[in-house]
Amino acid sequence: MQFLRKCLHPSEIAQVQRLAAVPSPSRSAAPSFAVSAASPAASSQLPSAQLESVSRFLASRWAAKEALTKAAGKRLLFPDMCVERDMTLGAEDPRARLSLSGEALAWSASRGLEPAPLLSLSHDGEYAVAFVCLQRLGEAQPQPQQQQVQQGGLRGVMNT
Repeated sequence: MQFLRKCLHPSEIAQVQRLAAVPSPSRSAAPSFAVSAASPAASSQLPSAQLESVSRFLASRWAAKEALTKAAGKRLLFPDMCVERDMTLGAEDPRARLSLSGEALAWSASRGLEPAPLLSLSHDGEYAVAFVCLQRLGEAQPQPQQQQVQQGGLRGVMNT
């Protein structure tokens, strides 16, 4: 658990615990936290799909936070950064976003930066990659534009 507290925001720790919840055989409706996500025995007790889900979650959070640290050019504490889902485009297109707190937020404010850096996050198989863009306060964020698309007699709307 100490590793998680050093790397994740408290809300992300709660998400890991939900992902690693092992259903209790006696009460299948209520999950019990039979294993700690940070314990060495956790990986041997989690089903393969569940272990993959927890691993993907942790790798993507690490990649996003490492990308922000590199963009900042300064060591920022990982628990002061939180990767969240941005639902502004609706549930069909949730995007990841970074929110800052504590020293990371104070550092951002002292430099005149937007409090929520732009984040692009992707993972495939064993790999996770993230890109972060820091913006000065007041700079316009690019908004997705809808374009009419016509292909082979089909019409639709595409977000770009």
